[in-house]
Amino acid sequence: MKLKVLENSWTSCTNATTTIKTGELEIHSITGSTNGTITYKGAEFTTNDPIFGDCSYGTGASGIDLGTLTASGTGDTVIDVSAFLSPVGGFCCPEVVWQEEFTITSPKETPLFVEPS
Repeated sequence: MKLKVLENSWTSCTNATTTIKTGELEIHSITGSTNGTITYKGAEFTTNDPIFGDCSYGTGASGIDLGTLTASGTGDTVIDVSAFLSPVGGFCCPEVVWQEEFTITSPKETPLFVEPS
């Protein structure tokens, strides 16, 4: 399944971050479960690091493994993000570690799970 990302909000970042391209998410079924892996493609953003200055990062056309969607038939669905992003522009910019947990809490009456395609 492909999903267009409409907006990125970088409120929990240490450095000021600006989205250049929002990209898209692909969710792929994990065999033998109702969970899925998430690939993030075509996204670009910049950060302003106090040491390295402006640095650009992107997920590229082939994408990066962003994390796992843990399905739920009755409660909250969780997306665990654990990804490393390499710089695509800037001088001596460091790799970025993106770790975050998103909980989808609404609507609770509608289960969310991943089926094989």
